[in-house]
Amino acid sequence: MKIPSQFPQFTDVAALLIVTGKQGAEFYLGHSGELVEAGAFDVPAAKYSDKEGFFAGRGGASGSVKEVDKAGHTKEFLKRLETELKKMISSRRKMSVYVYAPEYLMRQVKTLVKKLAGESYAMSFTGNYLKTHPKKLLEMLEVRVERKAAKKKVVSTSKEAAKMLKKR
Repeated sequence: MKIPSQFPQFTDVAALLIVTGKQGAEFYLGHSGELVEAGAFDVPAAKYSDKEGFFAGRGGASGSVKEVDKAGHTKEFLKRLETELKKMISSRRKMSVYVYAPEYLMRQVKTLVKKLAGESYAMSFTGNYLKTHPKKLLEMLEVRVERKAAKKKVVSTSKEAAKMLKKR
């Protein structure tokens, strides 16, 4: 897709947008005014039959392993993400990496990205944006970049000026 002119065009440095959800991830590569889907994957959740792992003991005590192993699923997801990221990052030398991930996964995903991309990591957005239109992702990126630029424009006042302002 051609990137609309109001959004970053990634002319100098390519951009890798990593969008993760609970079970899957999408990758977008932006460069020279174009944004293309560079890959995606899903890690299906384990399915259990109705009584699989269920046991009953004497006296009415019972136990069940019907619940999905969330930690195991997350570990499998992160392993797959690492494999895909290694392919994406090794194919390009200079790029900025942006992460969109749910809050409960953000720390692990960010750690993984920083380990693989190093200084190429640019910023992250908390939330589940999987299956979100790329234009919305670029819009969020533009707002954050503008906000950072506005913060840099603010000039701190000297101690004398701060005293005079405080007296008023």
